[in-house]
Amino acid sequence: MNLKTLFKIGAIWNGLFGLLMVFAGTAMMEGFGFTPTNDLLMMGTYMGMNMLAMATIHWFVPIYAGNNLKNFGMVAAAIWGAFVGLDAYHYAVGNNPFVIQNIIMTIVMAAIAVMFFFKSKD
Repeated sequence: MNLKTLFKIGAIWNGLFGLLMVFAGTAMMEGFGFTPTNDLLMMGTYMGMNMLAMATIHWFVPIYAGNNLKNFGMVAAAIWGAFVGLDAYHYAVGNNPFVIQNIIMTIVMAAIAVMFFFKSKD
């Protein structure tokens, strides 16, 4: 797998997550162990739009980055790693339900972060 493909995978992952948060927020939140309220659902739509923006950036970075793609890959590794760190913090303080859906999401994000890091070092 090359770095361009990894950016596409990141775009698809973020895009799917964003679409689900915008159009199926209640199901997403309940599936991850949260009780959706109107306030959380509203914030979820904003979060979903941000994820769609991240998906768009991931999709287009390989087109515009040229010879600097590895630099963008390192930035992406840091961003994905930050999300993993945020998850770990919320697991530690009890804010994030420790259920299999959440754990799988964290593992996938960690794997993508690690792949971005190593593919950017090649």
